[in-house]
Amino acid sequence: IAEGDAESTRILVRIATKPLHPLELYLQAGIANLVIDDFDQYRGDYSFAYGGGVSLILYEYPGPKKFQIMTRADTLHFTSEDSAVLICVSPCSSDSDFSIVKEKIQWREYTLEGVGIWRSQYWEPYLGVRFSLLDSTDNLNGPLLGRRSISLEENSNLGLVVGTNLYFDPRENFAFNAEATLIDQFSLKIGIKLWY
Repeated sequence: IAEGDAESTRILVRIATKPLHPLELYLQAGIANLVIDDFDQYRGDYSFAYGGGVSLILYEYPGPKKFQIMTRADTLHFTSEDSAVLICVSPCSSDSDFSIVKEKIQWREYTLEGVGIWRSQYWEPYLGVRFSLLDSTDNLNGPLLGRRSISLEENSNLGLVVGTNLYFDPRENFAFNAEATLIDQFSLKIGIKLWY
């Protein structure tokens, strides 16, 4: 069993709708890459990424300093490829024990979050817990290695999420969003929200 740290940079656009007040549905699409240096120097190029999600307000205290409890579920999928990966195919004692292979990773991640949101004028911080699941496959193909598939799994499923929305428009049609996740993964998300 090999362990490694995966890094991914994503540029995504999210389109959301609220068919009912407590419910929000959204689709997201963009590009993502994948880098895993630890065991085979994998460096996948940017490729199309897509997914979606839902958020549901479970409790809302009204007023100028309102408080909400909500749950969010999210998924993201993309395929990443690297065609110049050097992999050891036996006890590595010489250069002939290494093979250049084509590698394709089908990346599928899922998250479920429970979040508490506070509101004070134009500032809206939030804090919550998250459960994450990685269901991904690493497909290898090379002249010495043949075809192999390896399942990729996460080390930890439970984590924390902390973030804030900062509104710049009195009508609340424009906001800046910053969010960090900890423990199950370490990530930073920065975005702009626009409402029409």
